[in-house]
Amino acid sequence: MAAEPAVGAPTSRVQRLLAAMSREEKMAVIRGAHEPAGSAQGEAGWTRGVPRLGIPDLRFADGPPGVLVHHTSTGMPSTLSMAATFSPGDAEATGALIGRDARSLGIDVILAAVRQPVSGSHV
Repeated sequence: MAAEPAVGAPTSRVQRLLAAMSREEKMAVIRGAHEPAGSAQGEAGWTRGVPRLGIPDLRFADGPPGVLVHHTSTGMPSTLSMAATFSPGDAEATGALIGRDARSLGIDVILAAVRQPVSGSHV
């Protein structure tokens, strides 16, 4: 069943969904789980959705040099290599390709470390 289209401000929609969710459903969404056997791809994580409210399951994969799962995907240059080109167009094209790969593999979120320019730490 397809999720209902977004209606109203995101904040009010989120508040409505949270009010309709049971405590167990809220915990399942934030806790994550092991994906059911047969559909797991070796991704970085999986979170159960709430089908009765139109909230889909979410699959997370590591990145950013491509979609890192146990299936074939396009390998991309490292983010440092991409930054060294000073080419916003190439960076945008790379992101679009990674997004297409992710979608074709059923991945919803690509995870990547982000470097903090002030402290130099990774988050």
